[in-house]
Amino acid sequence: MKTADEVLAVYGKEMRALARDRHTILYSLCLPLFLYPALVWGVIQVLTYLRALDQTIESRVILALPEDKGYQAGATLRASFEADQGLRVSAPKYAGAFLREDPVGPERVAREWIREGQAQAVVLVEASEPPATLRARVFHDGASEASRRARERVEKAFEKHRRERLAGAARSLGEAEAFLDTLHVEEEDVSTRQELAKYMASLILPLLMIVMTALGALYPALDSTVGEKERGTLETTLLSPIGRSSIVLGKYLAVVTFSFLSFFLNFLSMMLTLSHLKSQLKLEGFSIGIGSSLVIVAAAIVLAFFLGAIMMALGFLARTFKEGQSYVTPVYLFSVFPVIATSSPDIVLTPLLSVIPVVNISLLFREALQTRLDPVGVTLTFATSTFYALLALAAASRLLRQEAYRTGSGFGPRAALASLFGGGGKEP
Repeated sequence: MKTADEVLAVYGKEMRALARDRHTILYSLCLPLFLYPALVWGVIQVLTYLRALDQTIESRVILALPEDKGYQAGATLRASFEADQGLRVSAPKYAGAFLREDPVGPERVAREWIREGQAQAVVLVEASEPPATLRARVFHDGASEASRRARERVEKAFEKHRRERLAGAARSLGEAEAFLDTLHVEEEDVSTRQELAKYMASLILPLLMIVMTALGALYPALDSTVGEKERGTLETTLLSPIGRSSIVLGKYLAVVTFSFLSFFLNFLSMMLTLSHLKSQLKLEGFSIGIGSSLVIVAAAIVLAFFLGAIMMALGFLARTFKEGQSYVTPVYLFSVFPVIATSSPDIVLTPLLSVIPVVNISLLFREALQTRLDPVGVTLTFATSTFYALLALAAASRLLRQEAYRTGSGFGPRAALASLFGGGGKEP
């Protein structure tokens, strides 16, 4: 009972201190709550603006046609290009001659015209056999977005022209346009809109959940360890008649609380954002059941316990807040890389992956979002993740018993390993 009272006393003290810290409030509470509505709304507005802007920007194209004026195929092709509102076609008489007669090749001339801004794409059209057949070469700059846009529009114009000519040939034979479709293919998606929405959400949301959970633990872990050391209040806490384990556990629970709050606000913000922007994000029908939600929340708690313990242990090792950031940042990155490595939809939560830290939580988030939970994988994930969290917490508690570790002076990796595995340190 005394130990519980000590833990609660330290926990309350740490919660009050963290609630007064601006960095903790900003990164653990405000950022996850307001980030997604602002980010998603901003991205949608920017994409809408860029799409509208793309429709208004014309692509300048130099069209070099066959020099034989009686060759009707070239004239109809030019008419097809000019009918496209996205293309501004220029067909100077000298263009074909320059391209064909250049000793180095037409590529050099086309490159100069594109780089000088005369055009964003150059189309060289030549007559070939059989009669009324054209051969075209499209020159563009793959390193220029405007040139790539021009190439895409030219390809669409060519495809439209080809279909019109084939349709005309079919009509001349007394056949309907369907005569050209020798193979008619129809596609049908057997997934429901809800299944598709869950699949799309499962590719993105697990990464965001883990990132915000780790970020929510980062500043509280540093502030309650090396932050107290810099403010000179850590020694006062250690001199109080409270056991070292109670001090560690109280601080630890405060870090975990803020980490989980960050996740919870992040999760709530995402759900509200998706519910209001389903049509724009093409996530109609997306919803998460109560069972899946409980699994996600439980997994987030375990993840917060695991990451919080590691970040606290490294925070005590640092001598300054800046040094603590350099220690803890790799843990933050460690929590991101496994999610990226397992981002392929073909990777599922197998018993082997269920024992790999962070990877198992990431895959569990995805399985819960898609409502395809495997009892064996879920059990192994929770069991191993809880074990890793307890192991990290025990290591932090053991290291805190060392005076050099508490002050961060002269306590390197070798001394830390010796303390963990050499049996050093007793509870005062």
